[in-house]
Amino acid sequence: MKTILVISDNSAGAENALLLGNLIARHEQCEILIAQVHQPVTKTVVVREFALVAGNSAPALEEPLVVPDAADDPLQRAVFLDIAGKKESEIAAEINSRNIWMVIKGCSATQAEVPGNIINTNYVLNRIKCPMILVPENWEVKDLERIVYVADLRYCRLEIVKFLAGLAALFNATVSVNHLSARGLPHMDEAYALSIFTNEIYNRVHYPRLLFNNTSERDMGKAVDVMINGLHNDLLAVVNHRFHFEEIFGQYIGESLPGRITVPLIIFPY
Repeated sequence: MKTILVISDNSAGAENALLLGNLIARHEQCEILIAQVHQPVTKTVVVREFALVAGNSAPALEEPLVVPDAADDPLQRAVFLDIAGKKESEIAAEINSRNIWMVIKGCSATQAEVPGNIINTNYVLNRIKCPMILVPENWEVKDLERIVYVADLRYCRLEIVKFLAGLAALFNATVSVNHLSARGLPHMDEAYALSIFTNEIYNRVHYPRLLFNNTSERDMGKAVDVMINGLHNDLLAVVNHRFHFEEIFGQYIGESLPGRITVPLIIFPY
């Protein structure tokens, strides 16, 4: 069975990370592992906090929490992992040793002062073998409808498209491969690019809701704005330290996302 690891720390989006992790786990029927950076708390407390986030009434801690379809709620079966005081290298090693399917972590939407007990996202991201989803604090958690993978089609990774198609299938969402020529490379002709996409990607993924978009815009800020606010994608996929990653985020991911990134971001290992 697949396992989602949700990092529970003091980051602004930690609650959203837990909500999204639970949502995906419900659809995938997988387990949730909650990695606690702060002092561990009981499952009762965490589930009570989840109820508050979800907008449910919260009973006193000594009372049992009644959640609709509780038997099917992955959060009720969540396993806790105490990573308080551990170095980022130890956390990354723990993630890799457990063969985690994906990591989910919350992040701030602004360049606010970072509170204590927050792990170095960039350090862990550079050392794990699975993708990590970063969830903005202001994003409204909901079913995924449109996923976009930003890549130069010449370097588009088939295994990433297959992963995203599998994730999209849980929600009957679309997946778009958005071609943006890497810096220094010429733009691809529309007919040629579509032919490459069809033969090398679409015919090998076998997901009917897989789409292609050939973008000629060279301004990465404008392109991302169109993908999020114009095309209404609600999950943005990139590869760590490859091509467009550094154009969007710079040399590394901090504890907050650029202001134009208002939806979750899934980052695949280099």
